[in-house]
Amino acid sequence: MSTPQSIALLARELKLSTFADYQQVLRLAAEKGLGYEEFLHEMLTREVSVRKENQVKKRIRDARFPLIKTLDEFKFDALPHVKEALVWQLAPVNLYNVAKTS
Repeated sequence: MSTPQSIALLARELKLSTFADYQQVLRLAAEKGLGYEEFLHEMLTREVSVRKENQVKKRIRDARFPLIKTLDEFKFDALPHVKEALVWQLAPVNLYNVAKTS
């Protein structure tokens, strides 16, 4: 079994989905001259990010909302006392993006 196949198999067994696609990060690391620690940090950062996105998507799915709404659809004109800029400032960017793609 070749090394890339072995890495993909081990990543699947350890349930590290982003590690199966390590070659993209490996190319990036080679281009930027990253060391082993930086490469590992990038891989782990991607894994954490994907897991957080999946958790949010699962919670939204489990909530069984009849409709998924985003802030883009909110009618700020209907509530003049609500400041749109403040709402956008308080909105967590990563959560908003995940909900929007669900």
